[in-house]
Amino acid sequence: MSIVAIGAVIIGATEEAAIVVLLFLIDELLEGIAPSQACASITGLADLMPKTAFLLNDDSTSEVPAASLTLGAIIMVHPGERIPTDSLIIADSSAIDELPVTGKSMPRARQPGDAVFAGTINTDAVLWLSSSKPSVSNMCRPPMPPSSCLPKDCSQPDPGRAFARHWLCRCRADVCRHPGG
Repeated sequence: MSIVAIGAVIIGATEEAAIVVLLFLIDELLEGIAPSQACASITGLADLMPKTAFLLNDDSTSEVPAASLTLGAIIMVHPGERIPTDSLIIADSSAIDELPVTGKSMPRARQPGDAVFAGTINTDAVLWLSSSKPSVSNMCRPPMPPSSCLPKDCSQPDPGRAFARHWLCRCRADVCRHPGG
């Protein structure tokens, strides 16, 4: 940026130099805003997860923490409730509102054998689901970048990658604050 601005001043194009500097400052401002909004969106997606689920135990159901659901757990979801974990429908049919997760505005009819995502809303009837993933690996859970991609020590400055290092350290801290993260 400074080379372009100095070159523009040398050739007498001071207005262009000022515009270039202004555009680079706006770029820096936007680069500062984008990561915080991305982390806020990831956090908001994780907040869609219900805290409890109705687990089938022999002939009765009991309310358990959604984080304790394991692979293959049989759960019941009432109309109007959010689905607690990525699952497969094993009994009954219902329309599923996927707007909070996928952005599709119309509920979609789902039948036994169809996959449903954690955080979506059951709209029509009681559904019986079999969890297809442990709740710690749900679609709504914020992804944890591979540790080899993250800076080892966030306190050490790295001038060439200051922006990326700052963003990764902030997101890693945000992800680690979530249960199961």
